[in-house]
Parts: sequence; C-alpha cells; structure tokens
Amino acid sequence: MASVLVVDDEEGIRAVLSEALKGARHDTAEAADAAEALRQLEDRPFDVMLSDLRMPGIDGMELVRRARARWPAMQIIVLTAHGSIGTAVEAMKLGAFHFVEKPIASPDELRALVQRALNWRSRTDGFDARDRRSVARHTASTRATGPDDAPRAGRWAEFLWQMRRRHVYTVAVAYAAATFLLLQAAELILPALPLPDWTYNLLVALALAGFPVALLLGWVFDITAKGIRRTGAKP
Repeated sequence: MASVLVVDDEEGIRAVLSEALKGARHDTAEAADAAEALRQLEDRPFDVMLSDLRMPGIDGMELVRRARARWPAMQIIVLTAHGSIGTAVEAMKLGAFHFVEKPIASPDELRALVQRALNWRSRTDGFDARDRRSVARHTASTRATGPDDAPRAGRWAEFLWQMRRRHVYTVAVAYAAATFLLLQAAELILPALPLPDWTYNLLVALALAGFPVALLLGWVFDITAKGIRRTGAKP
C-alpha cells in the first residue's frame, strides 16, 4: 500500500481517480489545486502524486517543479489532455515520472502506472537529469512518429484503445441502432405513401453511406450522454 495525492481542479475526476487507487488498497488524499497540494505535502509525506497540468492559480507544471525540488523521492504522474504530449514531455524533463492522457481507459491502467512509479523508486539512484531528459525525448519521439520496429500488434492495440477512449464504439452502436429502427419504421410506412418503389433501397444506401461518417465524427468529437465536444478539449 502506498500514499497517493490526487490533484485536479475537477471534483469528479479526483473522485474517480481516488476510487480507482483505493481499489488497489492505496491511501489517497485529494487536493483541488496546486496551493492545497503543496500544503498537504508539507503536512505529510506521499509516495506518489498524480496531478493535472491545467489548473487555476499555480499550474501543474510549476507544481511539478516545486515538488521535485522539495520532495525528490516522491514520484509524480501528470494528467494531460489528448494532443498535449509536448506539455507532458516538458513535465517529464522537470522530473515527472510519466504521464497519462485523459480520459483514462480503465482503473487498471491507472493502478498499473502507479505501481510502476512505486517500483521505480528503488531504481532511481544515479538517475540524473540528463537521463530523464533522454527518456522524455524518446517518449515524445515514440508518441509522435511510432518506432519503425514496433510490432503490428502493438500499433493495432493502440488504435483500438484510441477507438475506445474516443467513444467511437458508442457512436457506432448508437448509429446502428437508430438506423435499424428508422429503416424498420420506413418499411412499414413507405408502402402507404405515393413514393417510388426504390425509395426504401435509397434509404438503406444512405444509412450505409452515413456509417463511416458517424465513425469519423465519433473519432473527432467526444460524443457522450453529457454532450458533444472536441476530443481532447478541456471541458
């Protein structure tokens, strides 16, 4: 069991992250901003700090800088929105252990990353800033271009994970269900209307043609029951 400080200005995100970590029997505490996080760090030691980078007041980058200088043994994991890899790499150069993109795919992913950070603590002797910058550059290069020798299975798994994270599966199922119901209704109603016989076939063709468009919209926009926003945009 480890002590973990969760820092995020959104209460809902803090609660989700804390519950996920409590599932692994970690002792968690929450802070709504960097100033509160620094106060809690002064009061008690933490093994890991999980922090958002975009917060009002003192931002997450400055929090990483101060925390690494004051509590070098504590491992820091930063939360970043999709498409903000460059910012996360800068945080790693300041001393963050790693970063994870929001929304997190699953509680298991978060717990595994925290465990990796804890395991790393016993291997940090002699790991200087130059080594950390090298890891950060390698991470940025890998995320930006993908290594040439990466196995196809790894790239396919990453693609499927992105599909899940962007709610593309949800959009696909919703579109398929809606078009099925509409076509069923059209099959009953069209015979009673003065329309050509090929009208139903046209509707089927339009429904099929619209499916890839729905998938594309699901990839670009985060479409959920809470509304529609650009994927990776901070709510």
